[in-house]
Amino acid sequence: MYFRLAWRSSLAARAQAQSWSHPVYARMFTSSSVRGEEDKQEKIIRLLREKFEPSDLQVQDVSGGCGSFFAIMIKSKAFADKRTVQSHRMVNQAIKDVFQDIHGLQLKTIADKD
Repeated sequence: MYFRLAWRSSLAARAQAQSWSHPVYARMFTSSSVRGEEDKQEKIIRLLREKFEPSDLQVQDVSGGCGSFFAIMIKSKAFADKRTVQSHRMVNQAIKDVFQDIHGLQLKTIADKD
């Protein structure tokens, strides 16, 4: 019983000492990576910029830092007069070298009409 009380009090002390302004799970929602995924993310950004010259591009690792699932939002004139399936195929073709290492992809393509 003494062990339980000491253990609970040490948990309470750690909880009070911990800063709650930065939760532990924050890494899941950031685009920073842990083990070299920056290379994948940077390569995706470079390939998409070269191919589509987007007016807006957002590439985010949403896999919790392991680089297996990316969310991409790209706005480009290249998607004008294209159906969604066609524009998604264009993006998939552009990143095919990196795509084989990715397990999931959330993709949003927007036609820039300006």
